Amino acid sequence: MPEIKLKHVCSVSSEDPNHPADNLLGQETYRKWQCDSAGEKQAVVVIEFDKASVIHSVDIGNNGSAFIEVLVGNSLSSSDYEVLVMASSFMSPVESKSWTNINRVRMFGKDKLSKAVCDQKWDRVKLVCTQPFNKNEKYGISFVKFLSPPTASKDGGGVTEEATPPKKIGIFDLKSEPKAGGTLLFKKEPTSMAAKARQASIELSKDRGTGSSEPSDKSPSADRKRVSSKADKDPVPLPSKKAKASDDQAASDPILFEEIMKGVVFSLSGFQNPLRGNLREKGLEMGAEYEPDWGQRCTHLISAFSGTPKFNTVKSKGGLIVKKEWLTDSYDKKKRQPASKYRFSTDPSEGKQYDKKERDIFSKVSYTRERKEEETKEKEVATKPPPSNTGGSTQTPPTEEDPYGGSTDEGSDMEMNQPGSEDYDTEDEIQRVVNSERKGNETQTDKSTES
Repeated sequence: MPEIKLKHVCSVSSEDPNHPADNLLGQETYRKWQCDSAGEKQAVVVIEFDKASVIHSVDIGNNGSAFIEVLVGNSLSSSDYEVLVMASSFMSPVESKSWTNINRVRMFGKDKLSKAVCDQKWDRVKLVCTQPFNKNEKYGISFVKFLSPPTASKDGGGVTEEATPPKKIGIFDLKSEPKAGGTLLFKKEPTSMAAKARQASIELSKDRGTGSSEPSDKSPSADRKRVSSKADKDPVPLPSKKAKASDDQAASDPILFEEIMKGVVFSLSGFQNPLRGNLREKGLEMGAEYEPDWGQRCTHLISAFSGTPKFNTVKSKGGLIVKKEWLTDSYDKKKRQPASKYRFSTDPSEGKQYDKKERDIFSKVSYTRERKEEETKEKEVATKPPPSNTGGSTQTPPTEEDPYGGSTDEGSDMEMNQPGSEDYDTEDEIQRVVNSERKGNETQTDKSTES
C-alpha cells in the first residue's frame, strides 16, 4: 500500500519550539510534535496532503496523549470536518498519572475507519489530542502515517504490489541478479561432485551421439577412463577441514527447539494484541527471554516501525533492531535466522556489526552449554562405582623382586647351609657325634668286664 505524502501543516493550536508540528511531515525522521505548555485542554494540528486521496489505513505513534481523534476534510469545501477515526484511547488513567507507555503505536485498518468516509477522497486531516488525566506534562504525537489502497492493474487482473526500489550502496544502485527462468543465457554451474559427474556423463553421451568415426561397441572401461579424465581436467574443490568439522559437530550436536533463542533477551515496539502476545509466546517457546521495556539485559528490539522514539533510543545504545519476520521465520524454520537479514537499514557495514554482536551473544551461550556438559560428565565419572570382578579370577598385586632369584623350594641348598638351621653339618659336629658313640661303647665294655 503506497503511503500518502504530507504536503504542509495548515494550522496548529500550539507547538513547542523544540518539537514543532512540521516534524510530522518527515517520512524518515519521525520527530515528535508537542503542545507548547503542559495542561492544555486539547492540542490540534491540521495537515494537507500532496493530492486528494482515499485513505485505506492510519498508523499513529503516540507521545503522551490519552486520546487521539482523526477527522478529514477538503480544502475546496467549506463544510466541517468529518470523523475518520473516533477518539481512541492510547493511555489509561493510571499510565497517564505515572507517565508510562507514552509512545504506544496503534494501527487502524479499513475495518476501524468510518465506512461513510473512508471510500471518498480527502486532501486534509485534522488530529485532535487530549490528556485530561495529567496536567503536568506536555503531550502530542510522535508520528502519523496515512496509506492509500493498493493500486489495481490496468488489465483488471487484480491488485498489484508496488515495484521494490533498487538496493543502494551510497549513491550507486545495485543491479538485480538474473533469475534462472528469465534468460536463455543463464547457466548454473554444478557445484557438487555428483552434479559434475552427471554433467560429464551427459557430455560423453553427446559426444557418442555426434561422433561418427568412433566405433559403437566401446568398452565400459574406456567410458570410465574418459569420465575420469574429464574430472581430472576440472577438479572439484573439496570442502575445508574447518567446514567439515563444523558440519560434523552440528550433525552430532543438534540444537533443541527450546534452545534456538537461548541467550536472546528481546523487547517489542509498535505491536498490539493479539499479534504482540503471539510474538512474545513464540520467542519464549524458543528459549528467549522477554522484557516489556528496553533495559541493559536486552539484546534485540523487534519493532514494527523505524524511527519511533524507542527505535532511536535503542539504536543510540547499539542494540540490535529487527523486524518481526526474524522471529516468525526462525519459529517456522526451527532454526535461528541471522538478524542482519531482518534489519531496517541497508548499510552493509551495519550488517557486519550485527553479525559480530550476534556471534558474541551466542558464543557465550555455547561456552556455557559446553561447560555444563563437561561438569555433568565429571560428576557421572565421580559417582560411577568401580567395576565388579564377576569372572572369579583375582588379580594379584605386583610383588617385590625376590632377593633369592625366585626360588621357592623348601629345604634348598641355600637354606640348608645357612648358620642356625637344623641341617647345619660341619666336620666338628660329625667328629663330636663319633666320639660320643665311641665313649658309649667303652663304658658298656667296662661294665661287662666288671660283672
